[in-house]
Amino acid sequence: MAKFFRNLSLVSLGLRHKLMAAFCLMAIIPLLILAYMASNYIFPKDTGLVIYVSLIILLTILLALLGFILAGGMVRSITKLAVEAKLIADGDTEHHILVKREDEIGDLERSLNAMTSKLRENMAEIQSYGERIRIINMDINKKVMVLSSLLQVGNVIATTPQLETIMPVIVDKLAQIADAEKVFLMLTDWKTQDLVARYVHNIEFEEMEELRTRLGEGLLGGVASDGERLVIDSSRKLTKPMEEFTKKFNMENLCLIPISFRGKVVGLVGLGNNLPEYTYKKDDLELLSIFVRQAAVAIENDWLIKRTKELARRDELTGLYNERYMKERLSEEIERAVMCQRPCSLVLINIDDFKNYKQLNGELAGNKLLRQVAGILSGSVAEIEKVARTQDDNFAIILPERNKGEAKDKAEEIRRIVEKSKFPGAKAQPLGKLTISAGVSANPIDGISAEDLINKALAALIRSKKEGKNRVEAEG
Repeated sequence: MAKFFRNLSLVSLGLRHKLMAAFCLMAIIPLLILAYMASNYIFPKDTGLVIYVSLIILLTILLALLGFILAGGMVRSITKLAVEAKLIADGDTEHHILVKREDEIGDLERSLNAMTSKLRENMAEIQSYGERIRIINMDINKKVMVLSSLLQVGNVIATTPQLETIMPVIVDKLAQIADAEKVFLMLTDWKTQDLVARYVHNIEFEEMEELRTRLGEGLLGGVASDGERLVIDSSRKLTKPMEEFTKKFNMENLCLIPISFRGKVVGLVGLGNNLPEYTYKKDDLELLSIFVRQAAVAIENDWLIKRTKELARRDELTGLYNERYMKERLSEEIERAVMCQRPCSLVLINIDDFKNYKQLNGELAGNKLLRQVAGILSGSVAEIEKVARTQDDNFAIILPERNKGEAKDKAEEIRRIVEKSKFPGAKAQPLGKLTISAGVSANPIDGISAEDLINKALAALIRSKKEGKNRVEAEG
């Protein structure tokens, strides 16, 4: 029954039908006024007729009011819908229109709600795009900064070979690009086989000393010895050594990268921070490796320069120091001896009858003999005592902290070792064996300059030759 009356009512009709009904109802008023005029002026007066007309007028007024109400309801709905639409247009995409009608206005309200929902989805997607673009921009800016840093480090390496200038720049750049609170660059001390922190960022001297470790020992020494990168962050389960190290140096996240060149580990770079839930990304690790390779290039350049300088002062055949270095070092040692009032001696040595040996055995055998004698000389002195080959078969030994008597004893010891040593073809020598002669001089007895000591030692060497060879002589 309710459905029947509902179908008969205007509720189920569209807006066009409702407007037509409203205007028709409102149009009854002028028609009834015409009827009233006719009943009063055209038809005779009758009380029953008056009542009849009055009822018609009343009914007409009610119908007109009904039309006005119906039209007003539609106007109010449209006005409300316009207000709702304006709110949405002003940016209130969270606004939702409550749908109460089943006509075209209701359809319009539902359409606006659907459009608003779609708008919200689009805006959310745009915001997600914006966030992604922001992240991409951050990555681009970071990569630009990294490339700029790499260029700066490259320029420093190209302009200077000094590690003291290059390494602090590399450490500072690592601190900037890797979210690092602490950075340390360790180099290998080959005499002690220790890794020593040489260049650091935000690390105290005491911590630098605690970082010192031997190759192959502990966390740092193990990483350097293995030559493999180690990453400690939120994605990795810590071993006991890792946990102890990170707690000791207050670094929750840590990256350790060995420095190597020519297949040999020469140092270690470490950087860390305390950021929560931090993970080292693959791209970041690759960038860090590039900086470490630059550090390796700087170390190799430093090694090559030192090696070049070392070769420039070495004799190519024997590996001993050359005459130029001997004179420079002798001057330095005499200056130090005079300042500290300590002795310094010089021994000049010559292989007896070396030209005869070469004529009998050939050039190659003569070169081999020179290397053998050089090995005996260098193996007979202390580390601070320098041995040089000055000319073809002439040698010199600088003996700091030794007076003339001690120097003569050392020269005599070397002479006996050479005399007892076996050399191919030595029996064909005039003395029946290979021997050496030596001359000794000392500061300050024989002079206070390198030239003085060289001249005095040379004179003593000449005298030892004249007196039969295989001898050690000292001037004065």
